[in-house]
Amino acid sequence: MRHAAEQGTDALLALCDAHGWRLAADRLAYFTHWLTPPGMPRRFDTRFFLALMPGAQTVRPDGRETVEHMWLRPAEAVDPARGLKLMNVTRRILEELARFASAQELMAHARRLTHIPRVMPRLADGPKGRRPVNMEEPAYEEVGHVDPDGEGGGRYAHEAGLVMRLSARVWRVTGAADASGALPHSYFAGVEGGDCVLIDPSPASPEHIAALRGAAPGRVRWIWSTQALPVDSAVREAWPDASVSPPAPGQRLDLGGATLHVLNAQAGPQFLLPEDSTLFTGAASPATDKADWIAPRHGFLRRHAMP
Repeated sequence: MRHAAEQGTDALLALCDAHGWRLAADRLAYFTHWLTPPGMPRRFDTRFFLALMPGAQTVRPDGRETVEHMWLRPAEAVDPARGLKLMNVTRRILEELARFASAQELMAHARRLTHIPRVMPRLADGPKGRRPVNMEEPAYEEVGHVDPDGEGGGRYAHEAGLVMRLSARVWRVTGAADASGALPHSYFAGVEGGDCVLIDPSPASPEHIAALRGAAPGRVRWIWSTQALPVDSAVREAWPDASVSPPAPGQRLDLGGATLHVLNAQAGPQFLLPEDSTLFTGAASPATDKADWIAPRHGFLRRHAMP
């Protein structure tokens, strides 16, 4: 009967009809919806359901979809000490199940759900190799922006000296950790092979300046800061022909295929690149609602949360 039921929905219905069985679909509770990350050789769009196991039942693995059976509490299954090799989706669902004290409490919660969004991790690279990035991680939005099709190039962790091309007009170079332990970013804005602006060149260490020189997409004509601080002398020496004069609020810089608008903010200037709808800022509060993306001094590229 198991073999017959595995042949497809019609076979399962025919089996039920032959034995006078009725599927107890009302005992299922829809719990979560997952989609495999873009870039995988095979992708699965899967909905997961919960059900209480009826009494007097036994379990027998089929040897293909399930190869072993054991009874474990969810928290035990995800405990590193047990050493189970779990797929990302399996681990995440078990972690969700572990929040509940009993199966009855879990079922009651699932039946109260009215909106179940689709969960889609994204693949990204980092110090420990490629792995799925889950939707609540800080890197998730940036990975989707720079690598929407999962072809490679997204990162789940920043590293000193890392150069990231965020778009056709924006490059980011990450510096060594500052006094707070955060990794600061410098950005180039412009068109490859043309004139460009270097935003936030600090830290002015020899290593960071060397990384910036190697990453510059064109001639650095302007060096601006979101920190309202003077440009370090070592940076001036690296680009002696670049203008380091603080930009005036309202100034617009034509970069030949890109335009940088200077906005006035309380903590320092911010720069809007309208072609990418991106705002470069060292402050927590954006000075405009015309940007879809925030390129911060620290952290990952993130969507601008509109009021």
